[in-house]
Amino acid sequence: MTETTTSTPVQQVPGQAPGQALGRAQSEARARGRLGRGMLVVAVLLALGLLGSAAHSEWAARDLAEAVTRSQAEGLMRSLRWEAAEASAEGPGPAREALEAALADHAEEGLRFVALVDPEGEIIASAGDKTAEIPETPPPPFLVGALGARRVAAAPAQPMHPMGGLGPHGPRGPHGPHGPPGPHGLRPPLFFVEFEPQLERRMLADARVQAVVAVLSALALVLGAWVYRRLSARVEATEAELGRQRQLAALGEMSAVLAHEIKNPLAAVKGHAQLLAEQVPGDDKRRKGVDRVLEGVLRLESIVLQLLDFARSGVLRPEPTSPAALLREATDEVAPGRFAISTDGAPQSASLDAGLMRRALVNVLRNALQASPDDSLIDASVRRVASTLVFAVRDHGPGIPETERERVFEPFVTTRIQGAGLGLAVVRRVVALHGGEVRVEDAPGGGALVSIVIPGS
Repeated sequence: MTETTTSTPVQQVPGQAPGQALGRAQSEARARGRLGRGMLVVAVLLALGLLGSAAHSEWAARDLAEAVTRSQAEGLMRSLRWEAAEASAEGPGPAREALEAALADHAEEGLRFVALVDPEGEIIASAGDKTAEIPETPPPPFLVGALGARRVAAAPAQPMHPMGGLGPHGPRGPHGPHGPPGPHGLRPPLFFVEFEPQLERRMLADARVQAVVAVLSALALVLGAWVYRRLSARVEATEAELGRQRQLAALGEMSAVLAHEIKNPLAAVKGHAQLLAEQVPGDDKRRKGVDRVLEGVLRLESIVLQLLDFARSGVLRPEPTSPAALLREATDEVAPGRFAISTDGAPQSASLDAGLMRRALVNVLRNALQASPDDSLIDASVRRVASTLVFAVRDHGPGIPETERERVFEPFVTTRIQGAGLGLAVVRRVVALHGGEVRVEDAPGGGALVSIVIPGS
């Protein structure tokens, strides 16, 4: 394609140039976009800080709950070890009664099971319901058992005789409850306790609730900032489009005024130049100057027609139209035989303003023709894609840089020596009136691919 950027748009509106108004609107939209992005970044940082604080609080709560449980276990052991020591010296029956009494006294503190265990791991006496098997060796403190219970094992307060207080010589044995210690004596029975760490559970439950609240708050914070960013981007795009439409409307009015003011005098100049060309022979040295005058007049006339074309492209009159016939008419107007036309998949009829759409197609086809080598065949097609109608024109030129693809649709922007730079501006305006869009892409194998997408056709 050929309409790329070098010249600047004409700005002529009383009081303020349309380009200045559009620039101010775009600056404000960009400022709002930066504000939205900044808020999103701040929200993400705050959310990360909130999650980090929640994680730290969770870990601190676990450590504190563990310390509380240790304190609870130590309190239970201090309360029960003397009772267990006395029970262990009385035999299984009295020991069981003593342990049941101790269990009832400390049930509110979470005590669920208490037992005396001999060195071989056999239960001498017990009270309550255990949730896990008692190991043969003493478990480490606070070994987590079934159902989240905690288990602690220790020796009773009073040392037992070598036979453990329950040997064949009676409950106390031949040496009484204070049997002689020594490396060859048997170990005394163990005091085994299982309890529910109720306070720890409540603390951890509260910590989990706070962590969930922190996570939800962080998600809400990020989601709110993201929604604001999306809305800001949408507002930014809408305001930019409204500013462009206002600029196009102002340029359209200006173009109409200029074209009507120039058209009649230009017609008179053209008529006299043609008469002069007929009167001056071809071998006359003045004929070269006459031809240059006539060439300049024809160029001015072309620009005036483009201005009128641009000014008249603001009113839509849709009617049932054959897209295939419309494309063929446009190619015949530009250059018959230079286009490879494909209408496979095109609908029989579509709601289009035939005059405006033909004009838009002619402008796209003419740009493709000017950008392509003289011996190349340009691809032009129309087809239905889902619920849209797509006109596609692929040239064989150098293509359009991605950074310039938006600028080529601005009015009065062109790199050609001739032309007013209004062709693609008219295309975009006509397509926008139909509710569609114009896309410019790199074509496979080189060149540019321009697609006109009309929805609901």
